Amino acid sequence: MPQGLKTYRLAIGLVCLAGFGFYLVISVEAAGYCGEKGRSLSDQEFMEIAVRSEIPSGKMQIDESDSSIRSFHVIHPHCCRVNRTASPFLDRRLGINVVEVDMYYRVNDQTLKKQLGAEYYEEHFEISACGKVLRTYGTGIEKKYLPTGFE
Repeated sequence: MPQGLKTYRLAIGLVCLAGFGFYLVISVEAAGYCGEKGRSLSDQEFMEIAVRSEIPSGKMQIDESDSSIRSFHVIHPHCCRVNRTASPFLDRRLGINVVEVDMYYRVNDQTLKKQLGAEYYEEHFEISACGKVLRTYGTGIEKKYLPTGFE
């Protein structure tokens, strides 16, 4: 095979490889993007999902009504933090797209305060980009460790 043809084939192969690499980078869904819904959920939606999933535990001082959940956010605007950078590039490439929500709230009653050893609770949620709660974990927390502006 002539040298020029080998060089040409190598150049074509490198261009195709570079094009495929570029496609992989630009086609990956942004952190927090839900392909099923064709959009990213808002921070407010992620916070509401977190609150709704926590209410059945009985630790919160609110009920399951939409108005109660909305008023919780109005009264405690600094209750939650949404982190959309939780999924590394490779995970997003594989379709694993996780958003983290950290939530802080006052515990419901004296019995729970004694059980948890704290008046407040810090809960962490891993939620799929489409709103499915994948994992939660939390712990009692002292007031001095609450985010600035919580109360």
